[in-house]
This record gives sequence, C-alpha cells and structure tokens, in this order.
Amino acid sequence: MDISFKRTDEMKEVSQRPSKVITIKESENIKTAAEKMLTEKIGCLIVNDENGKFVGLLTERDIANRVAVSAETVEKTTVGQIMTARVVSCPPGTPASKAREIMTNNKIRHLPIIENDQILGILSVRDLMQQQLLEDRAAAKEVAMLSKCLKSIDLKEAADIVTKEVPKLFQAGRCVLCLFKNSSDTEKAELLSYNNCSCPESSLKCQAPSAFVLLVSPAAGQQLAGKTTVGEHDEEQFTYEHFSEQMRSASRNIKMALVGKDAVVVGLSNSAFQDIIYRAKVHPKRKSSDLSDSEMKSLYEAIQTVVRERLKLGGKTQFADLYGKQGGYSPAMGPNMKDESCPNCGTMVEKIAHGGGHVYLCPECQK
Repeated sequence: MDISFKRTDEMKEVSQRPSKVITIKESENIKTAAEKMLTEKIGCLIVNDENGKFVGLLTERDIANRVAVSAETVEKTTVGQIMTARVVSCPPGTPASKAREIMTNNKIRHLPIIENDQILGILSVRDLMQQQLLEDRAAAKEVAMLSKCLKSIDLKEAADIVTKEVPKLFQAGRCVLCLFKNSSDTEKAELLSYNNCSCPESSLKCQAPSAFVLLVSPAAGQQLAGKTTVGEHDEEQFTYEHFSEQMRSASRNIKMALVGKDAVVVGLSNSAFQDIIYRAKVHPKRKSSDLSDSEMKSLYEAIQTVVRERLKLGGKTQFADLYGKQGGYSPAMGPNMKDESCPNCGTMVEKIAHGGGHVYLCPECQK
C-alpha cells in the first residue's frame, strides 16, 4: 500500500496571498491616514511620493506615538514626517516560517512583499497566525489519515513505510528497522525492513528482552542542498574551501550555522558543537561571517577531530551500541564539565542560555 499526502490550498505559502495594498501620499496629513485605516479596517498603509513611487510604511503605532506627544498637530503633521522610510521586506514566494523569522528578528508587525521595486502586497502578524492555524489543522488531518491507513495494513507494510519515510526527516539515505520479539531469544529479529542499507542481519543484535531499533544514516559522501555531511566517508567533500565559503555566506551565529536543519554542516549535535567550539577557542555567539581565517581554520580542524574521535571510540561514554558496548569518548567541553575548571587555563566553566538551549564554555579561552 502506498501512502502519500498532497499539499492542500490551505498550505500555500502565506506570501502568495497577502493583504490588500492600501496606499497614501507622503504629503497627506496623519488625520487622513488614520481615517483611511479606520475605513479599510487595516493597521498599515503603503506610502508613495507624488509620482506614485513607494517611499515608506505608516502604521497605526506611528500615528499613536505622534498623537501621544502632541495631539494638536494631527492635521499639520504629514505622513512623510513620521513614516518608516527604511522598510524591511521580503520577495514573493517567501515561506511563512521565513516571514515569521524576519518579523521576529526585526520586531515588526507588517512585512511588505516587493518585487522589482513594486509592492505586491503586505503581510501582517494576523496573516501569519491564520496561516499557522491552517497548517496546524492540515497537519492534524494528515496524522488522522495516517492513523486510519495504518490500521488497515499489516505489520510488514507499516515497517516498510517507516523505513521509507523516516530517513527523509533526517535527510538520510539509508535505514534499517529491527523489531525483536518479547522472549529470551534476542539474537534473531522478529521483523526486519531495509532501505538502501547493506548492514547484515547477523550484526543486528539486542541485549534487552524486547526492543525496537531504528538505524538511520546519511548516504556516504552525499552533499545535501549545498550542505556538507561529516563522517568517515565524507572527507573528500568536506574541504576547508567549501566549509569556509558556506560559513561566511551563512552570516549567522555559529550555533545556527553548525547545528539544526538549516545548518551548513549536517549531522552535528549540540553536544558535539560545544566540544568543537571549545577546541577552536570560539564563543558560541560569534557570527560565522566574522571569524578570522585562523579561527575558521581552527573550527574546521576541530570538527574533523571531534567527529573522528567519536567514531573511533564508539560514541560518548554515557551511550552503548547495539552490542551493549559502552562508548569511550569524553567531550572536552559540555554538561560533563559542570562545576569544573577549564583544562587549559583553570577558569571555572560557565553555562549560558543560547539558541533555545544551554551551552557550556570557558569565558577566558572562548571569546
């Protein structure tokens, strides 16, 4: 049975259907602007000059701030005097998630959509909230549909669907799923499903009486949408030139550039990230585009060192492999260094909130 879902009209990118564009001339007074907003039931106006060229944006907040200072100047103050001239915008086709990010980072509630110096529409926070609601509803429908479909198929079909679809979530190319029966004999898997994986069945063992094991790995030597995968087979593609070029063009803080679905390097965890930047002596809040050549080189070499050592030693000490063998790698920096001093300089290790989580670092070595 083939299960697939189509993207509905509800899931269209929000920037394809923005709010109606209402304009006003920069020479008109703000009382006229307020009346137009009230009539049209909107909170923002596109401002044009006398020739109809876009020159700025006027929001209800701009008017309120002016009135709060001097209510007597409402009819004398022109739109051009209080409008926002330097406007943050986005092109048509911008994903809703990106539009939310732009508005959040710039602390704005309205986002014009501009192409070839022409205003095509304007997004508001309300538009994005409505879009999110539609996406949540569509996702709920898909989950309900998947649940219904799974009830009508047997276990082997369900396993094949899992091994086919799960790797896509991790941008991976290989996967094997093993289901061990609840008995004392755990040497043989009750159910096996492969997806581009050559791992022999004899190597898939489990120590527990009952277990479910899912292994997902990137395709060897594969580059994903211009990104670099790091692993024992990827050294030829993981060149310093490619890495430094991608990092400088990313122009984000280092954590965002190295960890997560939009990272330059695919496959690094938050734990590995803390270890890497400590070895490279770089602060996590630094921008990737601001690193010096020597810092970029140190970061590149630290990534290779950490990945190689983790692979060689079988992962971190708190984890075990399928055979129950404990990992032998202990990070140079991370949660394991809580209340400890830096091995290099003796300074107490600090824990800071960053990037939706926490990062351990040496305040003296990492600047």
